[in-house]
Amino acid sequence: MIIRSRAAALARARRERGASALEYAAVIVIAGALLALIVGTGAFQTIGDSVQRAVCGLFQGPDACAEQDTAAPDGAPVSGDPDEGANEGPVDDDRPLPDPTTRPPDDPGPVDQGQVDDTRRFIREYLDFEPGFWPWEWDGPDSLELYQRLMNLTGPELDAALAGLSEDELRELFASPVGINLVAEHIRRNASLDTLRRLGAANAFPLDPRFDNVGSDTADTARYGEVPGGQLFGGPNNDQISIEDINQQALSDCWWMASLGATAQHEPGRIRDMIVENPNGTFTVTFPDGEAVTVTPDLPLSENGNPVFAGTRGNPPVLWPAIMEKALAQRDGGYEQVEVDSFTRGMEILTGNESDSRDSGDVSLSELAEMHRNGDAIAFNTPSMDDAEGPRYDGQPDPPDLNNFHFYVVTGVNEQTGEVTLYNPWGRNHRTVNHSELDEAFVQMQSNNFG
Repeated sequence: MIIRSRAAALARARRERGASALEYAAVIVIAGALLALIVGTGAFQTIGDSVQRAVCGLFQGPDACAEQDTAAPDGAPVSGDPDEGANEGPVDDDRPLPDPTTRPPDDPGPVDQGQVDDTRRFIREYLDFEPGFWPWEWDGPDSLELYQRLMNLTGPELDAALAGLSEDELRELFASPVGINLVAEHIRRNASLDTLRRLGAANAFPLDPRFDNVGSDTADTARYGEVPGGQLFGGPNNDQISIEDINQQALSDCWWMASLGATAQHEPGRIRDMIVENPNGTFTVTFPDGEAVTVTPDLPLSENGNPVFAGTRGNPPVLWPAIMEKALAQRDGGYEQVEVDSFTRGMEILTGNESDSRDSGDVSLSELAEMHRNGDAIAFNTPSMDDAEGPRYDGQPDPPDLNNFHFYVVTGVNEQTGEVTLYNPWGRNHRTVNHSELDEAFVQMQSNNFG
């Protein structure tokens, strides 16, 4: 039995050839018998619930079949809420393109051509099948079998099987119940980047998060592409993580960049453990809540070939901040969904532990110093332009010494001098302020102790 809409199939068949009185009578008799059987056994609700869960799981994934929370998501447009930060950074688009690496491609491994041919043949049978009018004409290629066949293919076998399908066939395949959530993650982790890019170009299934609705005009001409020579982490052994890697650009996600920076400063191992580089060149990011998101290395690039959102500093370019940004965007439904939010939420996403916030003037110098010594992630956010007051915002320099509506990460506290060192997620324009200035220059202190 296949998991398809029998009602739709019957309606289509009736439209195409009509129905006689005898056929109507036969359908009524069969339907009556089935209904009597179902009601008589008390299975009606169970079957209905099972069908609903099955259909929901096939189309939306199993997690989407629980009771849905219809509350509005976080990250609303800039509202002046002092609990959020939204100031985007400048885009560094003048850097020369890095030299590409000459890493040889991975061994594609063996291909069972017979299994590939059988799977492709089964896919076409599945796509071509049209259930007839009568119940005995409903039996055709099974969705579950198609799912199992695709899941059993290795990366090279997926490449071979999908390469033989037209763009129309690919779109139809991944529009069917077996498509998006059941096998897309398997394909992302195993198929070659060439296959994945072909699927994305054909609009077969969502490959990369959209960025056409972000607030910055800089992204208007951006296109997805791979950063030449990029590596996941820094250093000669591809294993170094630093707050200096953070470089927010044309996306108002200072809250997320600040959270990544604070984590890199105090517990870089958390980030290292969250990201796995797959053999096919994709990256799987597993969040503390257990949700895993696989993304390609392709990033939104300017016409000069440089990233327009999270920058890739270093030589070779370091990718992890951009990969973490892209993974969150893919999880949340697009880059615009990660614009404007709080450091508290960013740290909760990264740690799974509750954050704290308080007025910036409510923390003493000794308490702030102790929190920093204990390795807490700490950030201060500045007020909106309308609410900003004091020497850090008035007069010269222009623009102000501190950026409005922005998060700064605490990287040092000197109890002797009262100085507090702040890292700007832009990767530049870092500041040192005195503890006595915190109440006037900032709105809140937000923190997380990593649990």
